[in-house]
Amino acid sequence: MEIWTFISSTKRSSSCRRIGQISSRALFSRKRPAGLGHDGDGRPDVFCIPAGGPSQQLYDQNLKDIRDRLVRTHAFALSSDDAKGIEYVYNAFFTFGPGIQYSSTDGFGATYQPTYVDLMLATDGAGRSQGYLSTEERFTYMKDLESRNLVVPVVGNFAGPKAIRAVGAYLKQRDATVTAFYLSNVEQYLRLQRVWNTFCGNVAQLPLDETSTFIRAGHGGRVARGTALTAELGVVAAEVDGCGTR
Repeated sequence: MEIWTFISSTKRSSSCRRIGQISSRALFSRKRPAGLGHDGDGRPDVFCIPAGGPSQQLYDQNLKDIRDRLVRTHAFALSSDDAKGIEYVYNAFFTFGPGIQYSSTDGFGATYQPTYVDLMLATDGAGRSQGYLSTEERFTYMKDLESRNLVVPVVGNFAGPKAIRAVGAYLKQRDATVTAFYLSNVEQYLRLQRVWNTFCGNVAQLPLDETSTFIRAGHGGRVARGTALTAELGVVAAEVDGCGTR
């Protein structure tokens, strides 16, 4: 019988049910025990983590389903490198499970790096869970975006001449505004390479207003170091003011 760990246990919540259904089988290739219930209150009082080993059978089937959906449903022409990249990423979730961290595959995972569990249990300043698995409504919202291909990855260089500016042109054509720009800790590398001002000029071309917000993974302003669960926010328009004319 597979062992499951229940964290912060007093009640079974809807987040527990969603973790059991979605994360265990689809993301981590672990079996979900029967009879996992929920009380429908939407609070992350319980987080169900598959502490048993991963299922190679589930992993193989899930990986096949991922490839089939991309190739057959979406008609993407995946190269061999694409297929290898997908397998590499998915294998990391299979191998490390819900304890996966940012640097797990590099062997540098450490206690100061949040795990997937930490991220799903994190709350805002008012103690409220805002994660995509915290309520049925949030999960349904994200699932709908994914189902309609509205979560669009863009691969590019922050300081390059195309990616950010192309996004800006696309948004302007649709009279849309950037509400949030997640930077992670990229700025420290842009400064090391002395190209932060070029990046700044790119961002200045985005459609911004007074609510547009930079989200940094840590503290320290434009050098933003750290891997804490708390992030530092910045007003984009104010920070990039004048960059396009420098």
